[in-house]
Amino acid sequence: MISGKNVIRNVILTFTIGLIAGISPFLFMQLLPALLNPSLQMDSPNYLAILLTGVLVGTITSIIFATKFESKEPQDVFFYALGIPAILIATLTNISTEFKAVSKISEVKENLTSVVLNPPRPEMIQGEPKLLPPPKASPKGARLGSHAWAEENSRPRQLILAQAHGYLVVIGEFDSEKAAWEDYSKIKDTRLRTERYSPKSLNVFQISTGSYVLVYSQSSSLEEANKVYRLLRINDPGLIVKILKY
Repeated sequence: MISGKNVIRNVILTFTIGLIAGISPFLFMQLLPALLNPSLQMDSPNYLAILLTGVLVGTITSIIFATKFESKEPQDVFFYALGIPAILIATLTNISTEFKAVSKISEVKENLTSVVLNPPRPEMIQGEPKLLPPPKASPKGARLGSHAWAEENSRPRQLILAQAHGYLVVIGEFDSEKAAWEDYSKIKDTRLRTERYSPKSLNVFQISTGSYVLVYSQSSSLEEANKVYRLLRINDPGLIVKILKY
């Protein structure tokens, strides 16, 4: 049974050991640059913050070791106390990481809500967009290439040519026709998540001199275009999507 005097002595000793262990690392970090480079001009450290950290570590050390000090060596208590700031910092880091994750999720939800509730206003383009034919396949792959192009574009093109006015759901804008067809090839061979809800009907249009767009689909109604826009923004957020009206 530990007497009252021994308990008070143990509390004071463990608190002092913890205070020194709590102050030492932070004070040393402040003094190390001056030790390595004596000519270095140092800003005055925040001694109050360092002292409060030492008091906190000393208090924690007393709570943990005051009743066990008789069976512990002072150096053991000191080394245990040195680890307390590391534990506190790790806990704070985990809390900060969780907070950032929750904030990121909230930001994504807000963006998705904005997409659903506030569809974009279509951009008007002057004149009729010009539907471009695919580039001719090279002689080596002419048979396979021409067959693939014909099969892929026969039905969509009939629909597009039959529509005088409508909306284009654009997923790419380019300064050259070559760049537009290169992106076309990449998207054509990529399975987008949006395709589970709305099949893609890729085409390349020239909307003005030196301006080309890659179109995911074409629609005769704004409601349908907005629906495809929302699906693309939610399911394939990496794409830059916009709606053009002609």
